[in-house]
Amino acid sequence: MQVGKAKAAALFSDQKQYVIPLFQRLYSWESKHWKALWEDLIGLLAEDSLEATHFTGSIVLMPEMAVPAGVQKLAVIDGQQRLTTFCILFMALRDRAKSNGDEKVAGQIEDIYLKNQYADLPLDRIKLLPTQADRENFEALANGEKPPAGTLMTKAYSFFADRILRSNFETKQIWEAVSKRMELVTISIEDGDNPYEVFESLNYKGKTLTAADLIRNHIFMQVDSTSGEQEQLHSKHWAPMERRLTDLEAFFFHFLQMDGTKLNKRDIFVQFKGWMKGKSAAEALRLLDDHSKVYYQLLFPEDDLSLGLRHNDAQVLDALKRLRKLNFTVTYPLAMRLLYGEQYGTSVSRVNAATVVFYLLTAENYVIRRAVTGRGSQGANRTFQGLAAKTKGLDLDHDRFVSDTRDYIVSQNYPADDIFAEALIYNPIYHSAGDRLTHVRALLAGLEAEHGHKEAPNVDVHAVTIEHIIPQKLTPAWEEMLGPNAQEKHEKWLHTLGNLTLTALNSELSNFDWVRKSQIYGDSNFSLTKPLSKLPSWTSVQVEERGRELTSIAIKRWPAIAPSVQQTRNSLESASLTNKKPVSFTLLGNRITVQHWYEVVIKFASELKQLDEDAFNQWLQMQFSPLSRSTEAMRTPKEVVPGVYYDGNRSALSHQAVWEQGLEIAGLQEDFELETKS
Repeated sequence: MQVGKAKAAALFSDQKQYVIPLFQRLYSWESKHWKALWEDLIGLLAEDSLEATHFTGSIVLMPEMAVPAGVQKLAVIDGQQRLTTFCILFMALRDRAKSNGDEKVAGQIEDIYLKNQYADLPLDRIKLLPTQADRENFEALANGEKPPAGTLMTKAYSFFADRILRSNFETKQIWEAVSKRMELVTISIEDGDNPYEVFESLNYKGKTLTAADLIRNHIFMQVDSTSGEQEQLHSKHWAPMERRLTDLEAFFFHFLQMDGTKLNKRDIFVQFKGWMKGKSAAEALRLLDDHSKVYYQLLFPEDDLSLGLRHNDAQVLDALKRLRKLNFTVTYPLAMRLLYGEQYGTSVSRVNAATVVFYLLTAENYVIRRAVTGRGSQGANRTFQGLAAKTKGLDLDHDRFVSDTRDYIVSQNYPADDIFAEALIYNPIYHSAGDRLTHVRALLAGLEAEHGHKEAPNVDVHAVTIEHIIPQKLTPAWEEMLGPNAQEKHEKWLHTLGNLTLTALNSELSNFDWVRKSQIYGDSNFSLTKPLSKLPSWTSVQVEERGRELTSIAIKRWPAIAPSVQQTRNSLESASLTNKKPVSFTLLGNRITVQHWYEVVIKFASELKQLDEDAFNQWLQMQFSPLSRSTEAMRTPKEVVPGVYYDGNRSALSHQAVWEQGLEIAGLQEDFELETKS
């Protein structure tokens, strides 16, 4: 990066052209901006010292060369509004000088600061080349012609022409102040620079540039702007991508990770430039356009067939819908790679649809199991990046892809059947907002699909309401229904799977007693809900029984990825915890006594905060953290450290899954030892 300071007119004194990159926003400065610039200029003229200068802002430039011939071209990455306004002010001063008979000043402005008089190519003769939409108006003003009325450029010209005419200063004085005393900072981005870091280092306050802005500019500056090819490529590829995807930056972020590349969002543009090396603009745009269609399918698998973007394979389409319900975007890069290969591969390079389906369902399986068991999304980005890298080159070998994927996923702290089942029956899986709510809705929608409802695959997880059968507010009627220790039972079972169902009538059901609720359930179209109407009562016994029934269905829908994890070494050890009590645990040689399973988590977490506060904060802030600063939805909140809580109302298996998660985050698995007694 090169940073310099230049007088406004000096920027235009050499044989060069500033190009407003194709399809940037139009000229948009208005009277408040013109007025501010003019007042700065008049303030300078009122100064006693002719040496006084005024800083008017910064511009960011990127050297580019669309064709080997012609003047040097600099893409204006930022500051195009300011630079354009200066040129319009130059034009107004030129025309006033002409009207006053000062041909010397008028000719100087025209020949040195507005035009490259001796450029070979007609389009190179203008010092500033705006976007296509603004070009006609700007060129008319530059040539001393009258542009169409009503445009912002025309209004800007009229504003400055009027102010110059009514000013007490001579035109030559105003020109001297503009050209020699108004300064800008120029920042030139070089090949090795990261534009984001440039803007941050300057405490950049203007309109944020996205990676998509930089990528668009980079691509189109490789194309000859005089041939019409830019417009053709834009209308054929870039414009459809922009209409198709509202967040192009997210698309590029996932696109560049398809092969397992580790990528920070700040480095998208730098990574893209590396990807594009050796490709023409036309080839790059074709590939991006095709991949954007595939990406659209990931985001909107149920969109209308008339767009020509919906997948026509029923199994792939169903798997896409299932994964989309989870909104778990770290799975998208590899999904996009496989879908592209399946849809755009040749006869000898086409990915098998079965491979696509296997991956999509495996990704869903992994997310659901980890969400239910409280292992959450910690490390999930690393997991799927690793999988994309590990399977690179295996997309056409279905058996090898399946085998390697299973082995890899199983190694990524994947929950075994018994841990999954225990969590489904006894864990409080309901959450009232965010991704946790999305995932429990997806879980229930999946169970509905397995339960036999014909329309279940089309259940909109954002439209349905999750119903607590035993209501969240314990009424006298429900206390009587639950029997002795009603409050304790309510806290234990309220948010568990067995007490949750789907409905479109949640507000109507409210806190009705069981008799009224069961009547309403009888009219439900959901297979999870309708059978409840046949039960004479609803107590903790029925909640647990239903939880076990639904758990069997869940294991059928999301089976263990490999037989080896139907019951793993860890889960075998976990099973034995139910008949034992904790005595102590040793961490890094320090023995800490405990009496309850939840104390293992609390005391370990407290120790971790002292040992490694960064790891503790990472655990606290992760997407599905069992630690929280809020006690909302906790049945038995226990304070870990001041202001941080943990729900102590879990099974021994669930507590173990939590402390193992913390150990994994901190990398302390080998430094932890648990002591128990029968």
